[in-house]
Amino acid sequence: MRPRVSVVMPVRDGAAFIDAAVESIRGQTLHELELIVIDDGSQDGTARIVEAHVADDPRVILAASRERGLVAALNEGCALATSDLIARMDADDVAVPQRLAKQVAMLDREPGTVLLGTAVTQMDESGRPIASVSYPEDPSGELLRRNCFAHPTVVFRRVAFQRVGGYREQFPHAEDYDLWLRLAEVGHVRNLAEPLLRYRLHEAQVTRVQIEQQVASTLSAQAAARSRRATGSEPRRNELEPPPEVVRRHVFGAHVALAASRLDAGRLDEAAALLAAGRELRAAGTTAARAAFRGQLVRLFLRRRVYSRIR
Repeated sequence: MRPRVSVVMPVRDGAAFIDAAVESIRGQTLHELELIVIDDGSQDGTARIVEAHVADDPRVILAASRERGLVAALNEGCALATSDLIARMDADDVAVPQRLAKQVAMLDREPGTVLLGTAVTQMDESGRPIASVSYPEDPSGELLRRNCFAHPTVVFRRVAFQRVGGYREQFPHAEDYDLWLRLAEVGHVRNLAEPLLRYRLHEAQVTRVQIEQQVASTLSAQAAARSRRATGSEPRRNELEPPPEVVRRHVFGAHVALAASRLDAGRLDEAAALLAAGRELRAAGTTAARAAFRGQLVRLFLRRRVYSRIR
């Protein structure tokens, strides 16, 4: 029987959490699915863990390759998908049992919707819930200003994905946002208000490690989208590079926003590190961002007396 949805899960060295991630997909109330795990050159026990699931459940497919990077792994997984709907899933998160059933039902009701995400529940490395994070149900008016989707929550239509050209290498660490912007140009994009994914916070996440590159790619993706909407064509690559001072301003704002989210989650050491890293960028920030920076310092001081270490 052809699956209703193909779940694509790229992974590299994900042995710590992938068993729970795969099990959460196998346990979906929507049974007509396939899970395509793309092992991007793992050196730990990831493959052995997934192979055990493959032996136990024919819906689980393992495609192993040499290390090629996230974008290549994502495109390979989507190329292997046999369903008209492709769902994303990360190897360190956990999907609630009704996630795919609810998303597929919504997409069945709304054939003009090409991309559907959900809210998330943040959890710590041990799986303890921390906070809920919501996204606008109709993000079309905000999407050109910010990423309004949690990547591992989305389901998109394969025909739309192919039409816009899939994930692209030229926007590292913002390849998802670039795809959402292009999908929004060929159909409706939506979010469900219900948190249907438990999103794990940990030290190795791209948004924590590669802030500057992600900011630059985000700005470039926005510039490309504005050009397409104004002219109907893609701009030249040299037209997409944002000015250094603009990147610094947004990187400072990203440090402040991430520090606030880590404080909300009770991850005080990470918040302190983010504020310390953002300290040298204060001069590039807007007046509002500098005020927000001071506000997060006060919050941190009240939560833990480390103010003197980063002042």
